[in-house]
Amino acid sequence: MERLSFASSAPTTLMSRGSLVTQRVRTGKHQKHLKLQEKGETVGQNLLPSVVKRPEFVTDLARMMVSSNIPLYKVEQPAFLDFIEKYTGKSMPSRMTLSRCMEEQSKNYLQKVKLK
Repeated sequence: MERLSFASSAPTTLMSRGSLVTQRVRTGKHQKHLKLQEKGETVGQNLLPSVVKRPEFVTDLARMMVSSNIPLYKVEQPAFLDFIEKYTGKSMPSRMTLSRCMEEQSKNYLQKVKLK
């Protein structure tokens, strides 16, 4: 009787913490934040209040993407980022920001429906 052994032939590599930091430092967003910091502008995260007043651009973008059936991960594609920043002059919100915005809009809409 023959024994079979199941061993993974694919090499397993673990990313070290240093390599993740190196990748982050090379991103355009990080470079932009460094330039802002050099100018003396604040780039730290602010604690968000319970009610967030989002820029109209963000809420409109979230609505457009949902109504057009465009997956939110598309906002992280370099070509999409470049296009939006080039033609609007605005910084693109993250996928998480758009997701939170959609959740807030959904809650507001459901509250309005319940009141009717």
